[in-house]
Amino acid sequence: MQALLRPEFRPELWSEADLDAAADHWLWLFEGATTTTTHAADHRTEVRLRGFPRAATDAVAATLVARLSGFEVTRPDPDTVVAVGRAIAMDAAPPAGLGVPRLAGPPFDGLYADVRFTATARKRSGKPVAAGTLVLAGELGPRGFTLYTVWAEGASAAANLHALNTPWADEEAWRDDLDEFRGGKRVEARANALADRAFPKLNPTWLVRAWAWLAAFPFTGERRRVRLLRKLAANLAVVALAAAVAWVVPSSGFVDRMLNVILLTLLAMPLGLLLWQFFYGLQLVRRLASGQYAIVYNLTGRLVPADAAVISQFFDNPFGRKDIADWHAAGTRRFADAVLDEPTLDHAGVRLSHALDGWIVVLMASSTAVPGPGGTTQNQIWPAEVFVQLLTRFPDESVVATTNDLWRGFRRKLTGPSSVGRVHLGVTAPADLLAAHAESCRQHAERTGLSPLPALTFDAFARWHADRAAQVKRLYEHNPVTWSDAFVLLMGYVRRTYR
Repeated sequence: MQALLRPEFRPELWSEADLDAAADHWLWLFEGATTTTTHAADHRTEVRLRGFPRAATDAVAATLVARLSGFEVTRPDPDTVVAVGRAIAMDAAPPAGLGVPRLAGPPFDGLYADVRFTATARKRSGKPVAAGTLVLAGELGPRGFTLYTVWAEGASAAANLHALNTPWADEEAWRDDLDEFRGGKRVEARANALADRAFPKLNPTWLVRAWAWLAAFPFTGERRRVRLLRKLAANLAVVALAAAVAWVVPSSGFVDRMLNVILLTLLAMPLGLLLWQFFYGLQLVRRLASGQYAIVYNLTGRLVPADAAVISQFFDNPFGRKDIADWHAAGTRRFADAVLDEPTLDHAGVRLSHALDGWIVVLMASSTAVPGPGGTTQNQIWPAEVFVQLLTRFPDESVVATTNDLWRGFRRKLTGPSSVGRVHLGVTAPADLLAAHAESCRQHAERTGLSPLPALTFDAFARWHADRAAQVKRLYEHNPVTWSDAFVLLMGYVRRTYR
């Protein structure tokens, strides 16, 4: 589940009136950005819920259907339930409080909620020509809806994904404008600069769409390599065809030759932009990986027990509660809660659990901030970023480690020569990840002729963890992040098995 990253969050308890005002203000901005006399227009409300245990999915979905009548309830993935309202004409009011007041009480208390309000201008044929979505992200609770952050989304999937990790540039302007709107102090809607930025136009020609497809780097999705190669091949084919035509068609004089040069330049621009984005992304990922892995590889602090008050800072949030419930349902049993005794890493708590077989240790770390250099905080994380790693020891001091996380999974220097790591991307069910880890252990046992060792007590595990962390630090000092590592991460591919 994707967490939100911001330099800071400002939790605010929002009432039904606050949500109504936000919706009215968004429609007012919409009027300033579009010409409703020449286009049809409508608005739609959507609520996305996360943070419930998988065992409660049916109950959450059924209750959502009952509470939000007229909404279509779907499950886009096992950890998300979405309620989408029908498109409503612009002269009709949206649901009171954008439907949030109907979600008071169990089973919704404590869940993460994206409340999305979209206004769309359409041609008479129904094709959208401008649209903007206001996203209110927060937590449902007994007292109501607590807003943590807000942003606007448009038509670009890459920009929408970027919004999860970067503050909305217009957030302060939007908050100030909303306060003035509620106070009755309004400028002419068409004069509001925020309106045009909030509702990007969606009416490109087929030529512009083709150019954008050729030029846009595939930052998202699981098949980035395939899509990148496809775009490179298409770009090269277009340029080669244009060059062949320019070569074959007789050119007479300076003007004709210059027109050929201009044509080839225009056709080559998408290829240049695509390659620029690729190399820029490669540099960005390498810089990020170097900074983050320097922290990961230098976990030299030892695990120390943490009491309930300390550990609740990291796990008492929608994602932390959900993951604990799911792993408990899968049969694991907690044997210790801990934090790292390291002053620069006070942003994460660790829960250690045993699987029922007695030789798998489930290490679940919940981070509430991204650490920066020198013990500083680079970004806050809400609700939390939960990282799960499964560990099993063998008598020859080798270790089988399993995770499903792309960034933390690709640590080929971490494991050392005597260890095996497996990355199972896309495996999110605890029972499935446990089964995948057990299979990795079986294969390692067959290869070495050794049987797994029983799981350690907390004190023994803490000593083993500290020794392994020291080894990891030495490995990293001699094997920093390379350009090839950055390429692997940028293309979304990790080796499923590495030593």
